[in-house]
Amino acid sequence: MLIKNKVVTTFVAVTAALNAGYTHLTIASATSPLTTPSHGFIAETVRYAHEHGAAVDVLIAAPKPDYIYNDSEIKIMEADVFTVQSLGADGVIINALTDKGGLDSSSLVQLIAAAGGMQVSLGWSIDQLAPSQATAAIKWAHDQQLDHIYSTQHDLSDSLVVPVVASDAADLSDQYRFILEL
Repeated sequence: MLIKNKVVTTFVAVTAALNAGYTHLTIASATSPLTTPSHGFIAETVRYAHEHGAAVDVLIAAPKPDYIYNDSEIKIMEADVFTVQSLGADGVIINALTDKGGLDSSSLVQLIAAAGGMQVSLGWSIDQLAPSQATAAIKWAHDQQLDHIYSTQHDLSDSLVVPVVASDAADLSDQYRFILEL
């Protein structure tokens, strides 16, 4: 199954993506690094996308490029997950790493629990991992029954026997091109 996905950071990009035939949007802030978008942007994107038959996933992230979060940042992100869910988004993309170079599984489990009923995807934090850690992260994501893994560096198509989801993010320097559907 192929899902046509577009990463967007503005409402103009939302309307353009839907007019171009995209059926799945990933929304994030227009900051560097990408973070959780504003309440208003999420609400209007979800409303508009659903009116046009498209699904919306929302990046849940604090402004830290290394994905190593403290307890307060995880609590903030957990509150963001609840907000995103109340606004009707279809899914969330989450990340969290330890300072030892692995997945912060306890923080991720907390965010997964908050997302109850939504699709949950592991985000681009996998790109920060060593190959052996990335393999363990893929297995962990599969064991947690996550829906997708996003990557900018790894062609994950041979990692598990599952279809790859296409992502077009030309507006973001060709990032996020590999998405593995678990």
